[in-house]
Amino acid sequence: MAPAKKASKPLLVVSAYMSICEPPELIDAIAREILGVNGAVLIEVRPDAFFHRTHFVFGGRGDVPMRASLRAVRRLFEREDMAAQPGDLPYPGLVDQISFIPLESQSLSYCIPLARKFARQVAGEFHLPVYLYGQAARIPERQHFLHLRRIRYADLPTLLSQPEWKPDEGPARFVEKFGALIVGARYYHINLALYFDTEEAELIENLIEVARIAHQRRSGKTAPNWVRMRQDPPRLVRLTPKLHTFVDEMVEDNVVRVVCNIPDYRDTPLHEVYEVFSESVHPLGIRTLGSKLLGYTPLEALVDTGRYYADKKGEPAASEDPQQYVEIAVKALQLNYKEPFNARLKILDYHFSRA
Repeated sequence: MAPAKKASKPLLVVSAYMSICEPPELIDAIAREILGVNGAVLIEVRPDAFFHRTHFVFGGRGDVPMRASLRAVRRLFEREDMAAQPGDLPYPGLVDQISFIPLESQSLSYCIPLARKFARQVAGEFHLPVYLYGQAARIPERQHFLHLRRIRYADLPTLLSQPEWKPDEGPARFVEKFGALIVGARYYHINLALYFDTEEAELIENLIEVARIAHQRRSGKTAPNWVRMRQDPPRLVRLTPKLHTFVDEMVEDNVVRVVCNIPDYRDTPLHEVYEVFSESVHPLGIRTLGSKLLGYTPLEALVDTGRYYADKKGEPAASEDPQQYVEIAVKALQLNYKEPFNARLKILDYHFSRA
């Protein structure tokens, strides 16, 4: 009897923000440290001079992302000093945040102990305070990242003296060279841009705001131009608390773009966001022209959307090949509106198939 196949370890991605944007030699050195871990795949390195930080996206199977993260942090801490960075940065330390993210939703349970182990190792090795957020949080209010965003390097000496800001790992002590670090486990945040055939950004801004107000049941609040709507958009009222939105008038195209940050694509799938906005703007005489993924997406999110549309039409895909569902999703969401959808670039899982 042939031995049973050993189950492969889950595929994980790390999103790491480091509070530097130069020198290029250091950023390259950190990238090499990540790639020095067998099985690690580096997806993106994006320095941002405006926000004075660099975003690293990388991953692998099992504990590979954690080991790569440790090597990256060690190299940064060896070469840089937070006290030498601009004094008004809204970050807790030399490393702003590190998030462990599953590419399949059921693997989040694997990310939680990994994030906590990483936090414990960094705190022990460098004797600095580390805070846990998202699903890795031990304190309920710290599940929300915005709560921990109140931690700024300049305020650490004061915050660390307060019991409510006791770190989850490491000493409640200000380390001038490193500051503090935020570590978490969460789902991948998808950024979906929707495009509408109107030049009146205010109409869509008001639509979203009124939906938020209706959800929060704030008495006496209304939004300008709401008279053009015949009734409240009930599905948008339920949807808006689950998203972070930004409305942008794209003058060169005479269209309005709404960027939707989706923190949990399982609870708020792509097709729901697309359909709810489309039906909500229709009474205003506005059409949805298409959409675009800004950044990346897990394969699972597009497959779920493709399967939804296949079932809705009563036309299931010829096979369970994920690529067929991706094609259905791309067509239904009109993801080719601004440019051809590049699945090999946009879908995180595909970066690992080349490794």
